[in-house]
Amino acid sequence: MKILILGSADSIWVKEYIEFVLLEAFKKNIQIYVTGKCTENEFSDFYKENGVSIIELDRPVPMCKNGKIRTVYNLHAQVRKIAQTGKFDIIHIHYIPANVMSFVYRYGILKYGKKVITSFWGSDLLAASNTAGKIQKLCLNKSEAITVSGTILKRAMEKRYGFQYDHKVHTVRFGITALSYIDEIQRNYSHESIKRMLGISTDKILIAIGYNARASQHHLDVLKQFNDLDKEIKNKYAFVLQFGTGDASEEYKAQVYDCIDKSGIEYLITTGFLDKMKTAVLRSAVDIFIHAQDTDALSASVQEYLYAGAYVINPKWIQYEELKRAGAQYFEYDQFEEIMPAIMDACDFKQNEYKTRNKLAVKSVSSWEMQRPKWIELYNGSGE
Repeated sequence: MKILILGSADSIWVKEYIEFVLLEAFKKNIQIYVTGKCTENEFSDFYKENGVSIIELDRPVPMCKNGKIRTVYNLHAQVRKIAQTGKFDIIHIHYIPANVMSFVYRYGILKYGKKVITSFWGSDLLAASNTAGKIQKLCLNKSEAITVSGTILKRAMEKRYGFQYDHKVHTVRFGITALSYIDEIQRNYSHESIKRMLGISTDKILIAIGYNARASQHHLDVLKQFNDLDKEIKNKYAFVLQFGTGDASEEYKAQVYDCIDKSGIEYLITTGFLDKMKTAVLRSAVDIFIHAQDTDALSASVQEYLYAGAYVINPKWIQYEELKRAGAQYFEYDQFEEIMPAIMDACDFKQNEYKTRNKLAVKSVSSWEMQRPKWIELYNGSGE
């Protein structure tokens, strides 16, 4: 099988999709091409070892200094050359562009595939303007299958496009690789030992706020809920914030640092990239995770915290119906002022029952073992 992945070779999600779906299912009976530039040495080694070819988009083009033109030229020239030995069995678009690349895909690339699959990742649909949505139709109209990760994205599609694509839409998502790392960490270390790895006092209730640096995580709104607590109560808590990803301005970050400094509560802010093991350590150390962002499409981070046993406090404007149907349980709030009462409720809850319930729910919804067959069915047939 000959497959072209239109995405980013540098993306952890693309790399893991290739590793845990395509290579696992088709073994060696497959030719995989993926677009982009692989700057991560670990990824580059992985692709070389597994015979995955990278279609590099930044190759020099004679007499062309315009980066966008160079990208389009390189993409079309290389795809056309590869297709001379036979069309791609599958062209799979990961994260649907809402710019000139949709025109390039539609009129210059997709004709080289026997079957086209497009996959919405989340923000490419939820954060797209109406104009962007119209541009994305260029790819959607040429697709035999369109994938979404769950109910939130499916409803967002229906809101934007009505039911014109209903016959093409399939619910299938990425698996979460960190789950096995969480299992390993928790098998070998106690909760207190894991906290010590992060330099957090073991007698503190560790609270994670958000999972990236973006202002849409509402760190400031959450932190303000702790301002009026007595010093004695504040001393029970410690914060951890992940600032290693997200495009927040320096001004916003400075505001968060100032707010958290003034809180008088112990804290840790991570600023580097967290690999799977570091992610597993963080998830396993946290006692309470407060989620407050504007929109979300079944975030891996939220599920990792649930799987690791943290009490998740989630806004009611984001509903994870798939997880609830699978038996997951978490605490909810309508207004930021309801966060502190939710923390009190969480601290009084029976952990063992909660942890077991959520671990099973997340595994049934988002393990690669559960999701891989759905992807393969789409490649081989019509899907569910």
